[in-house]
Amino acid sequence: METRDISLAARIVAAFSDLLPEGQREADALAELGELATTPEANIIKLPNISASVPQLKAAVAELQGKGIDLPGYVDEPKTDAERDSRARYDRVEGSAVNPVLREGNSDRRAPASVKNYARKHPHSMGAWSQNSKTNVATLGGNDFYGNEKSVALPAADVLMIKHVGSDGTETILRPT
Repeated sequence: METRDISLAARIVAAFSDLLPEGQREADALAELGELATTPEANIIKLPNISASVPQLKAAVAELQGKGIDLPGYVDEPKTDAERDSRARYDRVEGSAVNPVLREGNSDRRAPASVKNYARKHPHSMGAWSQNSKTNVATLGGNDFYGNEKSVALPAADVLMIKHVGSDGTETILRPT
């Protein structure tokens, strides 16, 4: 078994490795795993919650800068080419950048039988449940994206846009081509 660091900090440093001094560079482990995921012999095990919000990204950048890593700051509204380049690099590591890469090929997030069997033999106690609990479990209804989402397979590449058609017939382009 081998491990790779795909933490937010490692992904940030890897994104800027070509601009960093030799001693601060980091290999792009996520790209390596992306290639590995497409091979039949790969078995990738990933811990959940590796995504990051913009505030978490900014905090990680500040922490790395505080440790002497020569990273550019995160710019909310880039104006120069250098700022746009930095922002594009940061955008590639924020959010759920990891999941699409590791779900390629034969990557499988289901627990192996040995893990399931262990859990059956050693169940985790959830503790006492109070009748006074205000917990409410709810699911999405039928009148939202869950109930009315549609997909389409196009026969060839095309140029698309996202358009909202209001109940009065007015059209608003949400995402231009």
